[in-house]
Amino acid sequence: MARNIQREFVKYYKERLASLGFIKVKGRQPYFVRVINDEILHILTLDTGMSAKDGYKVAHLECGVATVYRQEINLSVTPRHNSDWLVDYTRYYREKNFPNQVIEYPRDLKMYYYKEETMDEIIGEMRTGIRDIVAEFDKIINMENVLSWLMKYDGVNIHQSDLSLNDQYNAEESLYFLRKKFPLNSFKQNFDVQKDEIINSPLDSDEKNKKLISKIEWEHELYADRERFQDCKENYEQGMQLLREHYDRNVEYLNGIGIAVERRDITDLFD
Repeated sequence: MARNIQREFVKYYKERLASLGFIKVKGRQPYFVRVINDEILHILTLDTGMSAKDGYKVAHLECGVATVYRQEINLSVTPRHNSDWLVDYTRYYREKNFPNQVIEYPRDLKMYYYKEETMDEIIGEMRTGIRDIVAEFDKIINMENVLSWLMKYDGVNIHQSDLSLNDQYNAEESLYFLRKKFPLNSFKQNFDVQKDEIINSPLDSDEKNKKLISKIEWEHELYADRERFQDCKENYEQGMQLLREHYDRNVEYLNGIGIAVERRDITDLFD
């Protein structure tokens, strides 16, 4: 029977990642999860895809940050099914090191091409990427850090409007950040960082202006949406009730797949 690189990845890194606090979820899927403060999840996995090189297969690391307040957590599906919020290592590397730049490197900068006879060697080479990702995870220890990650890598799924009430939209942690007790300044600080990155990038002036205008428009729209949502008593109360339900469901689910999360009283999150 042909060897499966995801299974071999799990076997090779299970003990190594356990030493860093990561636990392999129960089931067939190759997810490793580390829990911070019983609310933040650092997620590392391996996905496969279509190879651009004849005679080779390809795999790539995926990483993500989620929390117990998320709209839904589902680690029983393949990493590809979670591609709307997982970040592949190529994109992570570029966004982290070369934001707002046109990269001349090949598109498969951080992909791993392998054959049956080179599988073990390639899996071992993934250590460098894993170290890079885990070093970034080490900085994500509170919900303000989570917001920074999401705004950088997953901003399209941050809804600060009534869209966060509709399960047809991927809203992730939106309801947590819609709370009146969550500081608006956290959004402002992240927008300031992103605007500075654009201003200091090597893009030409026209491209800079275009990106900067788009960023400012998103910022103003988010603030306006957030204020309208919080001012609407019906929407706000519905949103906070949904947030409680998401929390209860996610804690139960995570414990069921072998990721220990202590349930706590979250009354202090609300007004």
